[in-house]
This record gives sequence, C-alpha cells and structure tokens, in this order.
Amino acid sequence: MNTPAMPMRAVVRSRYGDADALEVARVERPVPRKDEVLIRVMAAGLDYGQWHLMTGRPYVMRLATGLSRPKQRVLGVDVGRVRALARRHLGHRFHEDAVAHRWPF
Repeated sequence: MNTPAMPMRAVVRSRYGDADALEVARVERPVPRKDEVLIRVMAAGLDYGQWHLMTGRPYVMRLATGLSRPKQRVLGVDVGRVRALARRHLGHRFHEDAVAHRWPF
C-alpha cells in the first residue's frame, strides 16, 4: 500500500552547522521504493554520528556527503509506526513499530 506524496513537517538543513542550521519546514512526503518503508515518526534523536553529519566535520566526510552543502536535508534516527510499504517489501507490516536510520550515502 503506497501513500500518495503530500506535504509533511520535517526538521531540515540546507547548510552544515550546529543546531542553528536546523529548521522545521514542509517537505514532500517520500514514497517508499523497493525494500523501503515509510514511518510516522513518534520520536527522533541525533547521536554523535549524526552530529558529525550535521556539522560536516571532520571535513573529509564531505567528499561523500556534499562538499559545500549537505546532499541530504533530513538527518536522524527515528522511531515510529509503519505508514506505507513498498509493493514488494516483506520485512514489515502496516502499523508495526519500527526504527529508521537515515544513511547519507
């Protein structure tokens, strides 16, 4: 079951930096691709790895994440409920609790 693309709120960034670089914005809701699920976030957090991605330090990691600005606007480790599944996804069920981790690559 796919959820049609529609706006949702997300904490995003358009530049590297500390918490001042983050803002709440309306973004288009992603549609799950093969082997992906979409979750409704109940809690979100940042760990040291995400902090490094947010600040862009050490600078060498920018070779993979974007030299002057981040390639991926949304960061974090999210906990929530499965809201939509890719057509061929077999690992989760609709409304099941899930943990999601965004990889920047």
